[in-house]
Amino acid sequence: MSQASVRGTVRATNTVTIKALVRGTHASALGGGEVTRCQAFQVAFSAEGTTVSDTAAEGC
Repeated sequence: MSQASVRGTVRATNTVTIKALVRGTHASALGGGEVTRCQAFQVAFSAEGTTVSDTAAEGC
């Protein structure tokens, strides 16, 4: 395979987004409690590797 054909190769990235309700507890000087929030996890797969990121999401 020549260098020119290697440079012309398209590198595909597949991305999957997963929304989930995340439940946890918190503590503060005023007391504690249970917190539920919607979190979006984005997983990107490519020839270079896999990356995972997470952000707050609206509406699970």
